[in-house]
Amino acid sequence: GTVYLYGSFRDCINRDEGIDCLYALGIINGVDGENFNPDGLVTRQEAAAFMARTAKLFMYVGTTSKVKTSDWGQVGSWAVNDIRWCIDKGLLQLDDYNKIYPTDNMTVEQAITVLSRMYDITKNSQN
Repeated sequence: GTVYLYGSFRDCINRDEGIDCLYALGIINGVDGENFNPDGLVTRQEAAAFMARTAKLFMYVGTTSKVKTSDWGQVGSWAVNDIRWCIDKGLLQLDDYNKIYPTDNMTVEQAITVLSRMYDITKNSQN
C-alpha cells in the first residue's frame, strides 16, 4: 500500500518510495535529521547494520561471538554487534590478514554476494 512516512528525507522527495519504507521499518537512518544521501556510498559496517536490522524482521539476531579482527579499532561502536553477527553468520568474511575493512565502501559485487547469503539465511530460518 502506501508508505505512511512518505517524504521522510528532504533529499529523497520524488524518488523511490522504497527509501521511506526502509526508514519506516527501521532498517535505514538518515545522515542527519533531514537527509538520507541516496546517492552516497555505503560502508561495510553500514551494510552490516542494514542486514542485521533486516534479519531482525524475520528471525532472532544475536551472537555470542567475540571475534575481533586486526582492524577492529575501525569498527564504530554502533556497528559492533551487527558486524559480529554478520561474521558469525558468514555474511561478511575476514580476509587472509584477519581484516573486515569496516570503513571501506561495499562494492556492488560484494553487496550481491552478501544479499544472496542473507536470502539463504532468512529462508533457512523459516524452515
